[in-house]
Amino acid sequence: MRVPRPWSPLRLAVLFDNHIEVVAVIESPDLIKMSQTVGRIIPPHASSLGKALTAFQPEAVQERLPRTESSRKSEFRDIRLRETTI
Repeated sequence: MRVPRPWSPLRLAVLFDNHIEVVAVIESPDLIKMSQTVGRIIPPHASSLGKALTAFQPEAVQERLPRTESSRKSEFRDIRLRETTI
């Protein structure tokens, strides 16, 4: 099956213990892009991908993940609310 080229990059990541790991990437055909590599480790609070994954975890899981002052519970609630309005 042929997969059509996306307009923007697609990244699949999984939460492992206390970090996010990129497990698959389909790059954008654009010349200027932000690149990701399979196997890259991302702190949950340091990317939109990590924040989105964290927002949909149970509160007990969210509490044990590393965070910064900006990654607060209200931010995760806002992400979940946006998902329901799309």
